[in-house]
Amino acid sequence: MNRIRPTSRASITVALVTLGCAKNLVDSETVLASLEKAGFETTPNLELAEVIVVNTCAFIKEAVEEAKDTLRRVLALKTNGNCRAVICIGCLTQRYREALADEFPDIDGFVGVNNLQDVAEAVNLALAGKRPLLIEDHPAPLNLPAPRRLSTPPWTAYLRIAEGCDCACSFCTIPLIRGPQRSQRPEFLIEEAESLAALGVKEIVLIAQDTTRYGLDLSPPATLADLLRGLEAVRGLRWIRVLYGHPSSVTPELIETMANSKKICHYLDLPIQHVSRRLLRAMNRAGTSQEFKALFATLRERMPDVALRTTVLVGFPGETEKDFQQLLAFIEETRFDWLGAFAFSPEEGTPAHDLTRQVREATKQRRLRRLLELQRQISRSNNEKWVGKTIEVVVEGQSDGRWTGRWRRAAPEVDGQVLFPKGTTALHPGQFLLAQVIGAADFDLEAIPLRPDRRRGSKL
Repeated sequence: MNRIRPTSRASITVALVTLGCAKNLVDSETVLASLEKAGFETTPNLELAEVIVVNTCAFIKEAVEEAKDTLRRVLALKTNGNCRAVICIGCLTQRYREALADEFPDIDGFVGVNNLQDVAEAVNLALAGKRPLLIEDHPAPLNLPAPRRLSTPPWTAYLRIAEGCDCACSFCTIPLIRGPQRSQRPEFLIEEAESLAALGVKEIVLIAQDTTRYGLDLSPPATLADLLRGLEAVRGLRWIRVLYGHPSSVTPELIETMANSKKICHYLDLPIQHVSRRLLRAMNRAGTSQEFKALFATLRERMPDVALRTTVLVGFPGETEKDFQQLLAFIEETRFDWLGAFAFSPEEGTPAHDLTRQVREATKQRRLRRLLELQRQISRSNNEKWVGKTIEVVVEGQSDGRWTGRWRRAAPEVDGQVLFPKGTTALHPGQFLLAQVIGAADFDLEAIPLRPDRRRGSKL
C-alpha cells in the first residue's frame, strides 16, 4: 500500500468530513485515495474546498442528529463560501435514501456504503449539474483492500478485517445498514499490514463490526487467532490491538494467542450491553452474567496486565430499577478499565423499536449519569494502582504546553492519555519510550520518561 499523493494538476479541491467510528474513518481514507486518483486535490480546510463530502453515521438517533446538523453547517458554505457542491455519503444515506434527499434539497449528491468507490463519479456528476443517488442494496463480497490515504498519525493505522454483522441485536441498525458479515481473506490483510509497516506504522488496530467472529464466513474458515499469529510475524509492527469483539465469541485459542504474544496488546474491547438475562434475551444477545464473569476472570488469570473495555446500554424497554442495580453491581465487581455507555433509542427498522414498556427518557439519563459516575470512580482507582510502575508509552503530541502520549493499555481516541510534566524535553511524536507513573487522574496518567526503549527502536 502506498500513500496516495495529490496530483500535481488538480482543478477541483475537495474536503471530506468524517463522522462516527473508526470503521467510517477507514471508509473515508479509501474515498480520499479514490478522489486523488481521479485527479482531485484534497484539503482539510472546508473554507478552501469547492466540494465538501460528508461521511455520515446513523447508528442511533444522536448520530443521525449530529450528521444532519453537520450537513446544515456545510451547506451554509454553499451560500457564504467557496463551496460549489455538497455530497452526502455513508450510513445516513444508506439508511434514509430518498427521504434524506427530500429533506435536504440543496445537497448535490448521495452515495451509500456499498458505493463508496463511486464518490469521485458522484462529484463529477454533481459539478455537471446532475444530482446522483448512488445506493446499492446488496453489499458485494470484499475484494483486495482498496488504496487508502491514511489520516491517522503516521505510527498508527486501523486494519478493517471484516464488514457487516450477523449478530442481529434487536436494538442495532448495523445489519440494516452494512449487511451480513464479510471477512477479508487473511493473506490480503497480512499483505496490507506489511504495506502499512513499510510506511512506518508501528501500531495496527483491528476493527470490524464483530472482530471475534472474524473468518467464520470464509471458505475455508479462518479465526481471529489465526490472523493474529500471521500479523505477529509482520516486521516493523510493535503493537497489535483488537477492538469491537463479542464476549461469547472469545475462544481459548484466542486467549492463549494473546497471552503468549509480545506484540499483541493485552487489551480487549468486549461490549456486554447488559447482564440481566431477561434483557439480554430481549436484545437477542448471547451470554449470561455468570459466563461474562468467568470469561473476564480467565482473561485476567492468563494476562494479569490485561486492559478490559466494554460498552453497556441503559434504558432498554422493560429495564427495571432492579435490572439497573444488577448492572451497576456487575460493573463495580468487574472493574473494567474502560467503559462506554449509551441510552437506548428506538431505531426504525429494528425489532426493539416497537417494544412495549419503554423507559422514560428522564430515567434513562439518570441511569446513564449514575453508571458513568461509577465508572469514573473505578477508572481513577484502577489508575492509582499504576503509580510508581513503569509503562510503555508512545508520544503523540503536545497539549497546553506539555507532551502527551498513550500507553499500551489504551486505544487511540477512546481511552485515557499519559501526560508528561511541563518542561519535559527531547520527546518526539511517534517515539516509544518507558515512563514511570507519578500520578493518576480519573482517566489519565501522569508520568516521567525514563529512557528511550531501545530494545525494539524508540523513534519512527
